[in-house]
Amino acid sequence: MGSFGRPNVLYLADPKALNFVLNTSGYIFNKGKLVEAGRLLFGSSLLTSIGQEHARQRKILLPAFSQSVIRDIFPAFMEVSEQLATKWTNLYQSAGEAPCVVNVHDWFSRLTLDAVGKGAFSYDFGALGDTPSEYLRVFNALFKPPKMRNVAIGLAAIDLLKYLPLWFLQPIGKLLMRSPLIKKFKGNAEKMALEHIENEKRATAGQVPEGKDIMSTLVRSNLSEDSQRKLTNEELISQLIVFTLAAHQTTSTTLSWIFYELARHSEFQEKLRNEIKLFRNELGDKKPTASDLESQLPHTTAVIKETLRFHPHAAHILRWASKDGTIPLSEPIKMCNGELTSHVSLKAGQSVMISVTAYNRLKSLWGEDANVWNPDRFLGERLSDLPKNSLGVYANLLTFSSGVHSCIGWRFAILQLHVIVISLLEKFTFSPSPESEIYKAPFTGLLPFVKGQEKEGPQLPLAIVPV
Repeated sequence: MGSFGRPNVLYLADPKALNFVLNTSGYIFNKGKLVEAGRLLFGSSLLTSIGQEHARQRKILLPAFSQSVIRDIFPAFMEVSEQLATKWTNLYQSAGEAPCVVNVHDWFSRLTLDAVGKGAFSYDFGALGDTPSEYLRVFNALFKPPKMRNVAIGLAAIDLLKYLPLWFLQPIGKLLMRSPLIKKFKGNAEKMALEHIENEKRATAGQVPEGKDIMSTLVRSNLSEDSQRKLTNEELISQLIVFTLAAHQTTSTTLSWIFYELARHSEFQEKLRNEIKLFRNELGDKKPTASDLESQLPHTTAVIKETLRFHPHAAHILRWASKDGTIPLSEPIKMCNGELTSHVSLKAGQSVMISVTAYNRLKSLWGEDANVWNPDRFLGERLSDLPKNSLGVYANLLTFSSGVHSCIGWRFAILQLHVIVISLLEKFTFSPSPESEIYKAPFTGLLPFVKGQEKEGPQLPLAIVPV
């Protein structure tokens, strides 16, 4: 038994074991008390539901995240990327002779929030503008990282939530819900959701909306009379909150690490810039489509894949076994008594900690240079050496998880990454800030920090110069 009387945690990175836990037995290994903690704050959503409730919500939402729907969001991503480029150009011109160093992590957080708002919900958060919306002001006050002196306490509290009993969690959740900021945040989210419902009703003359975009799907489900297809007002609001939080934080972190690596590896940065230039020349006056970005820029795609592999947003995925069973292994392991076994037994209630970082760096899957950032592994002859185990939803990576609880918005994220990387590399060169030593630390994910400036929260200062 571990601390607080919890069972010892089983740590996994074995591909066969992960396939069993996440894919074959996805609803047997559930999110347990993490779901309860999330529901206390955000209500019932895809992220905070399990079993039949989760399956119902996922079935309702899947059409809104199909490839054809996501590709229609392409113009919204282009719009916010151009808006950020204009902001950076103005900053560079204002700097005069001095080097223009910007905290790209903060800007990417603002950019992706607007991308989610405009792309998914047709809502302008104003994160890149001069007049932020009321929703954004409350959002920043509630979710902007605290000073570093509070980080250790916050992380410890989050870790404890995984193991504390439900009877202890419930009063904590009720206490948190009394926070004026949380009340205001949820109130604004509810107002935004209800406005969208009314707008959709007016736009369709009282008929059920036929659009396939994310917001139309949510509203259509809210208006449905079929209990298996209906999202309640509370569920709709919860989907808005959770998707906004998850989509913008994860993508902004990935963007930060992409440009961190490109700044450190100028040869790859130049290779991508040349590829993008050739791509534009071949297009001529034709506007690129989402399909073009994903299929005709192999080096850009390789950099995105490699960064997702090397810098996943979350280090671990936590699950609980809902019943006794055994987990199969790819290779036998030696037990404490010296015997070899090809499976691991566990009891109901036992915690299973899936290591995303360990799986994404297994040398048996990714090669001897698995601990090195090298996009070439996704190109040319090395493609044949990549894993064939079909784990995960994208490039055999565990970054978006796998199975029934995999990230439903992964296509949204991949297209967004392509659009933003291409747009910014066309306009700027990036190099490290010589005065800043960057390191990675766990916060709301694996985020970049500047050594000696932890009180300022996550940062990634990079020097930019217009091309």
